[in-house]
Amino acid sequence: MELNLNEVAYQMLKKVEFYGLKSEVNYRCEDFEKTKERILSNKLSDKDYYEIIHIYSKILMENV
Repeated sequence: MELNLNEVAYQMLKKVEFYGLKSEVNYRCEDFEKTKERILSNKLSDKDYYEIIHIYSKILMENV
């Protein structure tokens, strides 16, 4: 089974939005809306996706 990093990052993004944690993303990395735009454009490297997924999962674990 192949892991679709864009889809995983998008699902994490939706969860961060759902739980109202945009300010945590803004605090820990770059602007949430800018990150969302980059994920939706599907123009990220695998390294960028792994970084986003790591940060978002950490934020969700600490706050949900």
